[in-house]
Amino acid sequence: MLIITGQAEYAPTDLRVNAIVPRQIETPALEKLIEVQSITHGMDEAQMRQMGIQRILLRRYAAPTEIADVGLWLCSTDSSFVNSHDLVVDGGRMMG
Repeated sequence: MLIITGQAEYAPTDLRVNAIVPRQIETPALEKLIEVQSITHGMDEAQMRQMGIQRILLRRYAAPTEIADVGLWLCSTDSSFVNSHDLVVDGGRMMG
């Protein structure tokens, strides 16, 4: 868990400290990673992409908007009791 100096002092205020921990997001950076890994492992890019997806319980990569939505939720009053949390947004990758 990420600990911010002074986090305990902010607890009584409305300031909350959380972290979003995203994994494989459909971005140009992911496409480049798949390209490089496919070359490194001597695989076709489609095979490498499928291999990565198979490690995710939801069987797909995240859309950038899905990560943004988590940030919006953390900024909303709907998450008002969430504090000092590393929120892993990985489609179940850690479980897969």
